[in-house]
Amino acid sequence: MAFRQVGTASSVVTSGEYAFINSAPTPGAETSRYSGGTLVNEQTGRRISVKRSGCFAVLLAGDLWVVFYCPYGRAPAYVLYSLRRGRATRTLLASDGRTPVAIGAHWIEERVVRNGGEVFLSTDTGATRALRSWRSGGVIAPDLWSRSLRRRLCSPLRVPADWAPHAGAPARSSRPGTVTSFARFAVLQGTTAPTRHTASIGMAFVERCGSRKRHSINPLGEIPINQGIWEANSAMVLSGGDYERSLAGWLLPSVTAIRVPVPGYNQGLTAPYSMSIGARQVYLVDYADQLWVAAIPSGLRGR
Repeated sequence: MAFRQVGTASSVVTSGEYAFINSAPTPGAETSRYSGGTLVNEQTGRRISVKRSGCFAVLLAGDLWVVFYCPYGRAPAYVLYSLRRGRATRTLLASDGRTPVAIGAHWIEERVVRNGGEVFLSTDTGATRALRSWRSGGVIAPDLWSRSLRRRLCSPLRVPADWAPHAGAPARSSRPGTVTSFARFAVLQGTTAPTRHTASIGMAFVERCGSRKRHSINPLGEIPINQGIWEANSAMVLSGGDYERSLAGWLLPSVTAIRVPVPGYNQGLTAPYSMSIGARQVYLVDYADQLWVAAIPSGLRGR
């Protein structure tokens, strides 16, 4: 995969065959810096301009919705843009004390800023709830595509622990880490427990149903890749970003290690940068709001 610069953007979100390219912010008041962007169907190549003043896309849910976050009105809100109808069909109140993390057909997962916990906002009713059975070492994880909000992990997977300190959380306490599933694989992310001499250390592993073998999300030990920055689909897991000059990860289902070079500063890409994996392209958006794309070879695309 070879990256080339194709324009500007503030960020890119992807899901299934769709990508949404948020327009680069314009100078001016916060309420007018963001204005929507471009919806791309990677399978057909169709591109649709979606204008949404003061809003930017934060999540995509398969072929259902683009979720815009609109924080600058009288009250923060999520606007759900229906991909099937080609227009905004629902607005939900959002809290300025929460950060959207993920979405499915029935729930938006939000992180509570003051204590690092999670709540779940129903896309059907706008009500929020917690998932008390989701805990470290357990076998229940959130399922944002199910009205019940819960699913049982395949054996031998277990929910990891997150010991990272957070303002408002009890000292030396853990929260449940994250489990992101795709096909028969999952990425489990958490932190080690702190000791008297060491702080918590982030961990992220690729694990497979029916196997106790763990694959570190960074298979190339010589590259100090930030394990907290990763993207995945059914065909690959890639980690990297910030100031690193390589993406590294695994091809699935063979679990073969790969490394993808990214352009250096002398080639125009400015660090730090963020990454998204689409159905046919990998997207990078750098610190200068430049958009870079690399085509995924046909044999490596998600199914």
